[in-house]
Amino acid sequence: MARTTKQVKKIWDRTKAKAKDEYDNFKPEVKKTGGGPAPTPLPDETAKVLDLIRGELEDTGNPYDCDASELPPIDYVASTATPAPVITVTDSCLDVVDEDPDLLELTGYANTNMQPSQDVIPVTTPANSASVEKEAKKALQMEEEILHERMREAQLKRKATEDEVRLKLQAAEHAAKAAEYEAKVKMQVVDYEAKLRMQAAEYNLEILRIRKEKELFEFRRAKSAIGEVENVPEK
Repeated sequence: MARTTKQVKKIWDRTKAKAKDEYDNFKPEVKKTGGGPAPTPLPDETAKVLDLIRGELEDTGNPYDCDASELPPIDYVASTATPAPVITVTDSCLDVVDEDPDLLELTGYANTNMQPSQDVIPVTTPANSASVEKEAKKALQMEEEILHERMREAQLKRKATEDEVRLKLQAAEHAAKAAEYEAKVKMQVVDYEAKLRMQAAEYNLEILRIRKEKELFEFRRAKSAIGEVENVPEK
């Protein structure tokens, strides 16, 4: 059964108060010197290392150890959380849970009829080098085939594009030649019609000239006949 935020906060406040009481009780003992000798100074190497990481040590405070009425933001917990280390379950860990009622209530289980895990994690043996090399060659061959197929598709697309452009140019050239030939034929037809009209006009003029000459000849013959009649002597 999932606990509410209020219940979790209540357990946390009780655990924090208990830790504070233990610290207050242990604090006088820590401050006692007992009149013993002064502590041994740290080696130079240790002092240098502490000076380098002193700032990082001061920043490792507990964000929950405060009197705030709300829990810290989720993004802060996600940014500061670290993966939990893998540990082996032992009797001592279960004893700690059983002895602390707050932890028992928080976790929600007891070690009743629970046995420590003694199973050995199976170790996976590394793959055979020959099989690894074979798989690598197979993957490389597949990549080469894919690359070859892509290159072939690109060449086919390029050829199709070139053929399309070539056909369009040929069609445009044929259309231009057809238009030029049609214009030439039309010009020849016009010239031939003009030539026929000119010949027809010449023929008509020739007919008219022949008619005029015939009329003139008939007129002269008629005139000549009239003259001969007038010149006949009387008896």
